[in-house]
Amino acid sequence: MKCQEANHRSGPEAGRAILSSKAFSAGSRMRAKVGRRKPAVNREAADLFITRNMTYIGPMDLPNAITPALLDRLIRRLPQWVLSCEEPHQQRGLAGALLNAPPRDAGLLPAAAGLALWAWQERPLEVENLHLVKSACSKLNISYPGMSALLEFLSDALLQDLKTEDFDLLARSGEHDLLLKHGMRLLRDKRQGLFWLARAFAPLLAAGRWDILLAAVDAALPPSAAGPKRLLRDRLIAEAAFCLKPPEEALRLLEGLTPQFWGWWRAQRMAERFLALGRKDKAAELYTQLVQAMPWHVNILLRLDSLLHYEPPPPQDLSSTALLLYSWNKAGLLENTLDCLAGTEAAQARCIVVLDNGSTDETPQVLDKAARGPLGSRLRPVRTRVNVGAPAARNWLLSLEEVRACEFLVFLDDDAALQPGFLHGLAGAARSNPQFGTIGCRIKASAEPGFLQSADYNLSPPQARRSPSPDIQQHVHIFDNCANTPDTGLFTYTRPAAHVSGCCHLLRRETLDTLGGFDVRYSPTQFDDLDRDLRLLASGSSCLYVGEIEVRHVQFSSLAKSKTLSQTGHILGNMVKLASKFDQDEAERMFEANLESLHQHCLQAAKRVASAVR
Repeated sequence: MKCQEANHRSGPEAGRAILSSKAFSAGSRMRAKVGRRKPAVNREAADLFITRNMTYIGPMDLPNAITPALLDRLIRRLPQWVLSCEEPHQQRGLAGALLNAPPRDAGLLPAAAGLALWAWQERPLEVENLHLVKSACSKLNISYPGMSALLEFLSDALLQDLKTEDFDLLARSGEHDLLLKHGMRLLRDKRQGLFWLARAFAPLLAAGRWDILLAAVDAALPPSAAGPKRLLRDRLIAEAAFCLKPPEEALRLLEGLTPQFWGWWRAQRMAERFLALGRKDKAAELYTQLVQAMPWHVNILLRLDSLLHYEPPPPQDLSSTALLLYSWNKAGLLENTLDCLAGTEAAQARCIVVLDNGSTDETPQVLDKAARGPLGSRLRPVRTRVNVGAPAARNWLLSLEEVRACEFLVFLDDDAALQPGFLHGLAGAARSNPQFGTIGCRIKASAEPGFLQSADYNLSPPQARRSPSPDIQQHVHIFDNCANTPDTGLFTYTRPAAHVSGCCHLLRRETLDTLGGFDVRYSPTQFDDLDRDLRLLASGSSCLYVGEIEVRHVQFSSLAKSKTLSQTGHILGNMVKLASKFDQDEAERMFEANLESLHQHCLQAAKRVASAVR
């Protein structure tokens, strides 16, 4: 259920796959529909790209001027462009597609080169990005002092044929002290050190251990390093500081980077650190410069739109809102979640119903204690004698008389950490956007550095590819654009979505009455919330993702949480059930409707930004 298979290739191969894919041909149908719109939409969106005086944030003198209607033209030519400019396989696939496109698309080559440069600036240690940026530089004859030397240094270091299985297994094991102990000899090797650092850097960053990460960088790229080594060392330490250090320290290290090599990445990360310090004006200034330099970058445009226009809604009337949780044998996690709720506006809701799904641990005592606390009489414990599974537990909660009287129904996982304002945010978004049946938010891991678990999910092309069973033709493919990546700020925006995380989402009572509840065939758990959102999309509505609302979450989802063969088999079995629900025609209609809504929203965001920055 991840990105389309073509996106998991890299560079030219991915490009050829996308150009020949159904998504690319779908662009013809979408262009025919879009072409009937009033031309004024394009002119308004084009205003965004008027050249202005800017401070220097990096190399942006790409061959051929970026045309005013570039973003709209990109989405018309490659409908998948609007999904994301951040997901790594998507970056390589889209840039590769344009670098290998026919001559009639030569005007889009600057966007391809820009996306290639951005992907490399974001992940300079990935071999696929190295190939991509070298291809782009060669295709468009891009060169500036020192770039060739840096790329050749990386080529020599990363393109080695070494056995990596044992090292990779240790890097993924979570035994990071052990990795450093046994890997130090490899990291210090003058010829191979950077090769091994490239494989260890991301796992060590995700672990949140500054000491171990710095020791690994010091081993492969010593503090005394000069030339390309120094450029790369400074870049990696700045990334670690962005994720792990206070904003002031991260800003100092980011400002020390050479804009000539890391300009766009440096400016974007600096904007987010300024924002963390309360300098929204400075963040908006940097993002404005980035949009002018990178008008093709969908996420950066949406982030600036959010900075300029999103305001947390005022306190809402929550008297017709129900908070719904279910839990099985996770007393400690449930207690933490209820404690978090007690520090929010949750007590203003009509009711907080917690279904104890047949637990045999201390869950009843946890609920009794919570009922005597700040949540008080709003808390309604419900108990089943056995675990009825997630879909049935949700339906049980929805069937309760007090819940049926509510307009908004907010489901929370029993291991979520909520911040004050989250419920006002969800209810405010629902009231301001009545056309959406579900409202979701940005989900981050509870442990620092708080990597993203989910943002907005949309649809990849409905072409046939690897299916969970050879007997099942899977047509609905979910595009997951951010799982297990640092929260860089580039998913903090509001836009339509095919699906949002079930960890914390708001459902409308009227939509549930029309579409029905959760399908118990997905018992005991997994994909019942996705199935409900897809039914919503097939009905002509969709979800709204509000990335400005942040929720922390302990446990990951789907295959990432399966620890046994039985659990993995169950999840794959539910994937088969989901795959059999929608035929080719339904999948195509859903895919085109999803992309059309994203396209329209992107152009509207461009119009709003253009008007605001004049």
